[in-house]
Amino acid sequence: MKTMDEQNQAFPRVVTQQSQPRRSKTLLMLALFLVLLGGLLFIGSRFLGVNEEDKDGESAKVAPTAIIQPSDTPMPSEEPSPTAKKEASPTKANPTAAEKQTTSSVDSATGLDRAGLTVDILNGSGVSGAASKMSSFLKDLGYSIGSTGNADNFDYTNVTIQVKSGMSKYLPLLKKDIGSSYTVGDTNTALASGSADAVIIIGK
Repeated sequence: MKTMDEQNQAFPRVVTQQSQPRRSKTLLMLALFLVLLGGLLFIGSRFLGVNEEDKDGESAKVAPTAIIQPSDTPMPSEEPSPTAKKEASPTKANPTAAEKQTTSSVDSATGLDRAGLTVDILNGSGVSGAASKMSSFLKDLGYSIGSTGNADNFDYTNVTIQVKSGMSKYLPLLKKDIGSSYTVGDTNTALASGSADAVIIIGK
């Protein structure tokens, strides 16, 4: 027969051996529950992610359809407008003073350079702008223009040409050039003073 002390010592061993399997079962159940819960959360998040991607995919598919739809509005052509064509090719309808001027101020017949003769122009007709008109005419031919102004009176007729004696070789050329557009009257080489080599007085 075992004593009471021996029985008491054996009893705790039995309790300890029985409590260990219970704890392990509880831990195992808890672990399985956590794994199951994690799996459900994972599957749920994947399912929600797929739905969002489907929505994005559907909205992405709608956009190209709206862009590709045909339109009745005519597309602009690459053909340049008639206005652009006109601007690209300048016309010769209004030639400038430089284009009117001959390519050279040198007279081919005499070899004289018109730029070497300085001319003053006086208005002896009383017509406004007569001296300015003659100035532009001679400048276009290549002559050097000194000054323009009014003559001592407005009773001159035709065009009077006065040249310094040292520049008398220019008188025939100057008379010929002016005679192409004006009626030339008196010409002489008696010009004595002044800074200009020649003086032209425009008459009526």
